[in-house]
Amino acid sequence: MADIEDVKKKVLEAAEGKRTSAGMNGSWGDGGASVLEIQVQFYEYGQKGAMPPEWAKYAEQLDKSSNPRYKLYQELKQEFEGKSE
Repeated sequence: MADIEDVKKKVLEAAEGKRTSAGMNGSWGDGGASVLEIQVQFYEYGQKGAMPPEWAKYAEQLDKSSNPRYKLYQELKQEFEGKSE
């Protein structure tokens, strides 16, 4: 079986080839190069056991929703929102 580092290198080379080809053909896009690069990036996050920075806002939502005080805040906000004093 191929070494993963060699495979990653081939994938990134393919991405560069797609980007070059798209540019040479006058394409507005990158020919799918960014998709391959992002796949490599997410693979690396998984290997490190790290959360991708792009997911931070979703993690923050979970942190808030599991907090009982935040739930109370949401209930009170719903109850009083739009009511004038």
